[in-house]
Amino acid sequence: QTLEEFRADHIRHVDELKELVHWMGAAPAKTGDAMQILTRGKVALGNLRGDKGILQAMKSNEDNTNAVYEKEIGKLRYSQDMADVLKHHLDDERRHRAWLVRTLETLA
Repeated sequence: QTLEEFRADHIRHVDELKELVHWMGAAPAKTGDAMQILTRGKVALGNLRGDKGILQAMKSNEDNTNAVYEKEIGKLRYSQDMADVLKHHLDDERRHRAWLVRTLETLA
């Protein structure tokens, strides 16, 4: 159930980011990039090691996502509305990561 909630957060993030890109007068990407392939690949490889491996791969992906949001927010080149959206996404991603860390600790 928690992972389904995280998935819903990620879908919402993508939708909101697409809106921001449109607002900026650009067109959002229609396909993923190499990072998307890498993140899916980590989880697929983690699957070979069972639930713990999957969660470790997901945590690694959340580490990367948190770092990207922190970097972008730190640039301070956005309107306050855009910054608020990015900060809300970062709060979600930090919550996701914290849950993964706690869950992995119980599996150790």
